[in-house]
Amino acid sequence: MFGINGTSDGSGDLGTVNGVSGTITEGMSFNYTGDNNWIDHLEATGNAQVIFNNSSPAYGCGISNDPGGYKTVGVSFEYGGLNDDSRGALMEAYLEFFEIIGNSTMSCTMTAEPEEICEGEYSQFNVQVYGGSGSYEYQWTPETGLSDPTVHNPMASPDETTVYTCTITDALTADVITDQMTLIVNPVPETPEIYQIGENLVSSAEFGNQWYDDEGMIPGATGQIYSPSVTGNYYTIVTNEFGCASEMSNVIYFQPTFIDELVRDGSFRIYPNPAKDIVTIDFIADNTSEVTITLHNAFGQKLHEIAHENQNRGDVNSVSFDMSTLQGGVYYFRLQNENQTVTRKIILSK
Repeated sequence: MFGINGTSDGSGDLGTVNGVSGTITEGMSFNYTGDNNWIDHLEATGNAQVIFNNSSPAYGCGISNDPGGYKTVGVSFEYGGLNDDSRGALMEAYLEFFEIIGNSTMSCTMTAEPEEICEGEYSQFNVQVYGGSGSYEYQWTPETGLSDPTVHNPMASPDETTVYTCTITDALTADVITDQMTLIVNPVPETPEIYQIGENLVSSAEFGNQWYDDEGMIPGATGQIYSPSVTGNYYTIVTNEFGCASEMSNVIYFQPTFIDELVRDGSFRIYPNPAKDIVTIDFIADNTSEVTITLHNAFGQKLHEIAHENQNRGDVNSVSFDMSTLQGGVYYFRLQNENQTVTRKIILSK
């Protein structure tokens, strides 16, 4: 009568209960938290259909039968143990199967997760159908960028923003409904190119840079120009206003050359350049006499003076200076000792 054959007893192994395609439970899935002892493993006989399967281990746990003249449903789990707010849809499906209520007009809800993607990424589509016989056919258009245009939950990865239409046909009544959804596709920045100019690395992208070295992301290194202070490999990745990231740029192996330059009797370097606030001045002295470092504006007027004593001869000496109180523009640092005077230009960016 029920079209059910019990094949074995379970042992607390009922977990995720999934509906079966082409039956009244198509598209349904529930996490089961009810009584889980001696759950019968079921198979359908005659014209009966398996309407629920346990996910793992796989076995039938729900059977419907409609031989004509009567209808039956048998399951080996508690309805109240289906831990999902959508179990009301299952009750509706049961009532419609037994013709206690008539099949309602079909309707649907469509979702995309996420609703916006970057070029090359994927969004998970899903359409949930309500009403009808419970047996549906799906057709998504356009088919461009879809993993399968004939299922209710295709993956989508179009090259541009696309309006998708899903046509749902009731396989038993031939009733048809359609709905639309727009998937926004944001552009990915062009892959930047970096090159070295003197002691600076420069990106072809004006904005959105994030510089990296052998240790990973360099905190705060987000400008078009980066001035490394240590030997290593460097590259940049550009992120646009949509949060889409480019491919990594070419990699440059950077080895600071300032030590070689500094040994030429008192030369010095300033970094970063351009600067925003704190700058570091490195120099190598040819003797142990006092070194004076002065800051001048573009008109040659002296703005600040730093006297540096007891420097290390033949080694790198460093002095830091805060330029945050100055207006943006061109400035000059001048290093002077008893033997020579050397001047370097710095750009203050505000």
